[in-house]
Amino acid sequence: KWDERRYNIVVASDAGIRLSDDFVHVEGLQVNVSAATSTDDSAIWIDAPTAGWKIWIADCVLKGAGSASYWHAGVESYATTVGNAYVSNCIAYDFIGMHGGAGFLIDAGNTNGDGSKMYVYNSTVHNSTSGFYRYDTDVFMDVKNSIVQDGIAYGFQGTHDSASSTHNITYQNAEDGAFGVVADSGTTSFGA
Repeated sequence: KWDERRYNIVVASDAGIRLSDDFVHVEGLQVNVSAATSTDDSAIWIDAPTAGWKIWIADCVLKGAGSASYWHAGVESYATTVGNAYVSNCIAYDFIGMHGGAGFLIDAGNTNGDGSKMYVYNSTVHNSTSGFYRYDTDVFMDVKNSIVQDGIAYGFQGTHDSASSTHNITYQNAEDGAFGVVADSGTTSFGA
């Protein structure tokens, strides 16, 4: 849950944190994109590290603007070289975008990024266009032990590997690609 009393980063119409270096760890931050009017207004944006990059993101609270005209995500990997992003124990909410609003998103910036992977574990997405979005077919997203609640369009968008994307919960039908169960009872609530 977002906590104004704790350290937080608030930006408007830009990436909250832009990661352009290899082997970076981001842990325990709150990032809010308060307005999203340009491209790639994501809380954490992974942007063109050198080939073989590895990025770790853990224990973060990521808050979106609630609406955007273009790409808007909690964590967005825009891979222009091959590498891996590891995301765990994060909460992403209010990432609603006309062309790619998602809690977690991977996209190949060009063919040099083909083969990149995003691994998302034990994370939650609430009130976003998509929960977990694999945009291109030549990049990969594995999601395990994660929850999508109150999404606008998709819980899991794009093709996810059924062997490694398991034990997830979605608010939609099992055919949504969750490779887990559909939450048909109980209550999940999120504070503003």
